[in-house]
Amino acid sequence: MHFLLIAGLMLCVASPGQARDCSRNFDDRGLSQGANNNGMFRCLIAEINDLKREQRRMQKVIDEYERVIGEMPVEYKNEDGEVTVEEDRPIGNAVFTLTARPGSRASALPLDHEVVEGLCAESGGCTVSLVFRAIGFRSTDPLETISAGPCLFDYNTETGAWTRGEGCGEPLTAAGADNDGALMGDDGGGEVIVTAGEACVLADASVDPSATDGGYLGKDRENGLFLLAVPSLIETGPRRFRCDLEIE
Repeated sequence: MHFLLIAGLMLCVASPGQARDCSRNFDDRGLSQGANNNGMFRCLIAEINDLKREQRRMQKVIDEYERVIGEMPVEYKNEDGEVTVEEDRPIGNAVFTLTARPGSRASALPLDHEVVEGLCAESGGCTVSLVFRAIGFRSTDPLETISAGPCLFDYNTETGAWTRGEGCGEPLTAAGADNDGALMGDDGGGEVIVTAGEACVLADASVDPSATDGGYLGKDRENGLFLLAVPSLIETGPRRFRCDLEIE
């Protein structure tokens, strides 16, 4: 829709009205000798009016361009808590990045709840993709990438219920309820939504720093989703990695 409107505006801009060229009929020598300048006067006034009409037409085109640009969706980025997004613009997709460092404990990046609701609570929901990216200590180190998705994801703003479709690994589908107070593994608690490379997790609960025996999630006591990086889940291999989540 936006493309068709812009194409029409460009066609309009490319076909400006023809302005008069009074200099073809009158020259400076004739004016300086006091010749009858009525014709020149009328031509210049007419040309000024033509240019004013063209100016108004072009201003309408500029205003329409600005309106269309203002309605175009933009990308929302959150990289380790640093948010980049153009203000007062609709969001078309969101990218969240969480970096894990050697020896670090499980960490969580809370997802902007309004962004998640805006993208995933509409009819049809959204798609989510999660990528585990190993980071080498040297530029020549091979980088391992493990992807999950895209898969459909739907979030109910009234109840907090969510469903995740096929395409994001095992289990084939998943469902849960946000802010249900459940612990990981509790009956009815579907806290883990998507995993990638074992150590990157999208969940509806944050980490519990005091968790033991291989656990890492706390109770789901608040509305909101979290991107988690859990280095302890990697038995062997890179200990420095990042998790990239895209929602669109």
